[in-house]
Amino acid sequence: CNVNPYTLGGDGDGGVIGDDAGGHDDGGGTIDARPPADAAPDACLPAPESCNTVDDDCDGQTDEDFNLDADPEHCGDCATSCDYTHAFGVCNAGACERGACVPGWVDIDGNPDDCEYFCIQTGGGVEVCDGRDNDCDGQSDEGFNLDSDPNNCGTCGHACNLVHASAACDTGQCVVDACDPGYVDLNPAVPGCEYLCTPSNGGVEICDAIDNDCDGVVDDGNPGGGQACGTDTGVCTAGTTVCSFGQLFCVGGNGGGPEVCDGMDNDCDGVDDNGFDFDNDPAHCGGCTACTVAHATAGCASGGCTVGACDFGWHDRNGLPGDGCESFCIATGAELCDGVDNDCDGLVDEGFDTQTDVNNCGSCGNVCGFANATATCDAGACAIDACDPNFWDDNGLPGDGCEYGCVLTNGGVETCDGQDNDCDGVIDDGNPGANQVCGTTTGACDTGLTSCSNGAIVCVGDTGPTSETCNNVDDDCDSGVDEGYDKLNDPRYCNNCAGCSLDHAIAGCSAGSCTVLACLSGWFDGNGLPGDGCELNCTPTGQEVCDGVDNDCDGLIDDADPGLLTPGNFCDPQGECAGTSPTCTGATGWDCVYGPTVEVDGNGDIVAEESLCDGLDNDCDSPDGVIGVDEAYPLKGTACAEDGTFGTSRELGICRGTGSLVCNGSHDGLACDVTSAGATPVAETCNNVDDDCDGHVDEPYDAGGYAGVRDVVVGPVTIGGQAVVMYRYEASRPNATAASAGFVETRACSVAGRLPWAGGDHAEADAACKAAGMRLCKVTRNGSGVITADEWGRFCEGAANRTFPYGNTYQGTTCNGSDYDPVPGGVNEDFAIPTGTLAGCQSQDLGRDLSGNLKEWTEDPRTVGGQTVYTLRGGSYDNHAGGLSCDFDLTVVPSDYTFANTGFRCCALSCPAGQSECGGACVNLATSNASCGACGRACGGGEACSNGYCCPVGSRACGDQCVPNASPCP
Repeated sequence: CNVNPYTLGGDGDGGVIGDDAGGHDDGGGTIDARPPADAAPDACLPAPESCNTVDDDCDGQTDEDFNLDADPEHCGDCATSCDYTHAFGVCNAGACERGACVPGWVDIDGNPDDCEYFCIQTGGGVEVCDGRDNDCDGQSDEGFNLDSDPNNCGTCGHACNLVHASAACDTGQCVVDACDPGYVDLNPAVPGCEYLCTPSNGGVEICDAIDNDCDGVVDDGNPGGGQACGTDTGVCTAGTTVCSFGQLFCVGGNGGGPEVCDGMDNDCDGVDDNGFDFDNDPAHCGGCTACTVAHATAGCASGGCTVGACDFGWHDRNGLPGDGCESFCIATGAELCDGVDNDCDGLVDEGFDTQTDVNNCGSCGNVCGFANATATCDAGACAIDACDPNFWDDNGLPGDGCEYGCVLTNGGVETCDGQDNDCDGVIDDGNPGANQVCGTTTGACDTGLTSCSNGAIVCVGDTGPTSETCNNVDDDCDSGVDEGYDKLNDPRYCNNCAGCSLDHAIAGCSAGSCTVLACLSGWFDGNGLPGDGCELNCTPTGQEVCDGVDNDCDGLIDDADPGLLTPGNFCDPQGECAGTSPTCTGATGWDCVYGPTVEVDGNGDIVAEESLCDGLDNDCDSPDGVIGVDEAYPLKGTACAEDGTFGTSRELGICRGTGSLVCNGSHDGLACDVTSAGATPVAETCNNVDDDCDGHVDEPYDAGGYAGVRDVVVGPVTIGGQAVVMYRYEASRPNATAASAGFVETRACSVAGRLPWAGGDHAEADAACKAAGMRLCKVTRNGSGVITADEWGRFCEGAANRTFPYGNTYQGTTCNGSDYDPVPGGVNEDFAIPTGTLAGCQSQDLGRDLSGNLKEWTEDPRTVGGQTVYTLRGGSYDNHAGGLSCDFDLTVVPSDYTFANTGFRCCALSCPAGQSECGGACVNLATSNASCGACGRACGGGEACSNGYCCPVGSRACGDQCVPNASPCP
């Protein structure tokens, strides 16, 4: 049998450099060539016998020199050669079998067809920790746990040696297992146990200036402190014990002092102000306040202040101790009226009545006196007692006395005579004899009232008679109106004196009303109303026609004349013109005056094509009211969206509503009638939709109050000294579903229940992870090619260093390898299934599908035969057990390799929420000028990053536009 083996370094379509350990032809390669069989000759010409089913030596036998049962070059027949990749072929009873492997090659997958693994044993075939497969069993450093081996912690040969401590290895990091006696590990950042200390007092801290519990702090926690101390009697207050310098002190209390008079117990003996005489001591009289008496010596009796003796010149007149000796006085003799207590009896000017005494009126020495009058003193004020005869105090001012000299006349009663009869200072005051009716009310005349003027009575405000005129008034007050004027027949006084003046006519008067006697030439009284005379200027031409002229001179023009000649209906009967009939428009003749919904030009003619959008046939060319309606707007009824056109606001993402185009409110264009409203913005999810309505789709960073995509990751786990996270699920496309792998390749997603992203090369996988703010999972090697940090491997193996993600024993149906049948009961189908389908295919860190489903690209570049190759990890749906383990790393391919069973997942540093890894650092792609919106996308000079957009300095991102900071978002 010919198994068509692959050769390392072949140039087949798959481009595989190593086998996939699963026995399936997904790697490509070159099939070993065979020489074609020669055609049989036409005659038997003797020749050396060859194995070709021909009698070459013409001896009557065919292929007699060849043992087809045992010859590996011709096994079973001449055409079959027992060829195996890196192994010797054996022919047994005419059937090919694989013999021993070629030196340097090993069969580790149990496939009888080849020896696929190149390996030369080192160290006598005993496995040591050096990053190599010393015993050629397909595994490197098995039996050594770099996560827990203190002699190989993190990397081979890295032994944990700590100061004053025994060491252990935890997740690849050296840690203290136990400190040496007398030492304590206070600072985890310092390797070993650096603090020299022996616990005392049973490890319980007391106040003794010693670190009893060896935590690096002496007397920490204030041992013995916090207890009450001192007393609360009187002004004293209790304190609290505090440990300081190894001793307990009472802090915060008040210990009191000598007693003082202040209403408090100063000496804290339980008695306030003891030792003070409150009954007799003027310094503490009735309490702690000293007696103070003005202008006197103070005393104290029964707890009350008293006046002892007044100072010289001071007197206690009121007997009240509160104001002391309140009166100051030195006697000078008998009392005088001078405003002074001359005799010091406490009274001033006693014996003098300043309220009635005209010589001391109101004050001492004030003598009352008035001109032409006698004086009196009333309530301390000077007043006139009586005027001298024929003198009067008319102004009421006492200063000038009785200033008015006058003799009473007419018994003192005022009359209209030009004299001051009552001597009140005013002549004819009160208008005596006035306000009596005078004059007549006949005709236009009217009465007035009498008034006293210059000592005589006159009639004021009356109206007298005038000459008679034609005005409907009795002007001469003789009880006759307009006598002498003929208002019934004389056209000069007709119309009640107004007279008659008619246009283009000779006027007459009849019964007091104006009449038309005759019209002037060329004028007619068309309306029969005399008021406007002969108002119609007209020349008769015949019967009335529509021309804006009164053809028959009857005063009626055009359609106002019942005798008007009319035409038939020549108006357009379609659309909005329907129901219109000809209208007489005057000088322009008959015309079709259409309604406001019909579009006409400047001449009044229907336009050739309507410009309005209103659902009506404005140009009257539609026979059915449908065809020809709004024909200037062919987009009417088509789909539209809220994109800033057709009267909509510019919305983005799921916030953009949709509808159809309808006529706008002003009927001069189209508007978008939104019938399906946009949604409210929400946090981004990886779904090829702009969920937060900012113009970015599936961005990994936060902006505008909404979170970016939060891919489902596992970790963080410390690998190579850094906290790293990994996609929980194999990468899928943003629009993938459980039934479709999708086609949008803007970024990678970590979502359960989607068909994973398959068939991409290294560049495609790398770009998809970076677009998600992550990268491919890295493998770090030293200069000798030994792995020092393996992100993918660590997440697969977990802290327990498992062989498979789920454990150390292969389980054929736990993950989607060759032994798993996605369709039970059928043939063994091999294809990818949605991410996370198999719940048991889970690592310690909760990563799914790290074994099987799709092989996964990693960032592990190596040079083989002058070509850069990368490692595919985890195996796929068509691999057997050997290719599905966490540490199987023998499938290496060039960067442009593509195959349906190849996918990827992403890793990154553990960054704060909303930040991404760029060049080994956590970056906020929403605001980083060096990585704006994506790693390495730098903003130019004069630009700044705003929500992933490079905007001019002084502006910010509003949706997907840059707007000045001082302006609102549109």
